[in-house]
Amino acid sequence: MTAQELNGWLHYGGGLALWRELYAEHNLMPFAAGNTGVQMAGGFNKEISSVDDIQGLKMRIPGIGGDVFTRAGGTAVNIPGGELYKALHSGVIDATEWVGPYNDLAFGFHQIAKYYYPGWHEPGPTLELIVNKDAYESLPADLQKMIEVAVRAVNQDILREITRRWLS
Repeated sequence: MTAQELNGWLHYGGGLALWRELYAEHNLMPFAAGNTGVQMAGGFNKEISSVDDIQGLKMRIPGIGGDVFTRAGGTAVNIPGGELYKALHSGVIDATEWVGPYNDLAFGFHQIAKYYYPGWHEPGPTLELIVNKDAYESLPADLQKMIEVAVRAVNQDILREITRRWLS
């Protein structure tokens, strides 16, 4: 789901209730606390025209995206964000996925990667705020509501800000 679809499902389609059900056994209560929108595939030092071009390519791409990339013939590498520029510049990796245009530009990937491709692996990544369920439930109802409203506002504001920064 895109960020907008995911927010709709969480808040109006039962998603938040399912999420909270999963965390309840750990005495935790999650809140959607931001969304960075569609993640880009990122910067590449090689043009990708077909799946054959992925063969042997080393890319920083974690999670399910990395699993798919590996199955397509590439090598998924997990490198911390602070090391990505140097790893891409030195050839330790051939490509990197980070977040999106604003964050990738801030890291300077455009200075060393010749190609930049749209993403497919994280269309609506949600950031989360996790609180102790007992502590939250011990608060008066008005304070619980204030937290809920504030977190929902932050969730939407982060998506708006990152979207605006992408457009700059």
